[in-house]
Amino acid sequence: MTAQEAQVLQARITAVQGWVMWFIVSQPLGRFAARTIIADPGGGHQEGADLIADTLEELRGMLPAGLTRWDRTMVMASAVVETWD
Repeated sequence: MTAQEAQVLQARITAVQGWVMWFIVSQPLGRFAARTIIADPGGGHQEGADLIADTLEELRGMLPAGLTRWDRTMVMASAVVETWD
């Protein structure tokens, strides 16, 4: 997914009162990926492809505008670096 596609996905879901969370996870070889999780009554589902970047800063720059960053919690998988919503 590109940064532009991520912005369109975020806008499309929030336009219908959906809640999108972006989970930043570490990947092999030091890369990072952002995965979209759409909240639903079943707990959520992934939508769209991952955003992929070589650095965390680069990936943060690809996320849709206007999001808030949250640190990972202890209940999240160890690969999760941070979340955004």
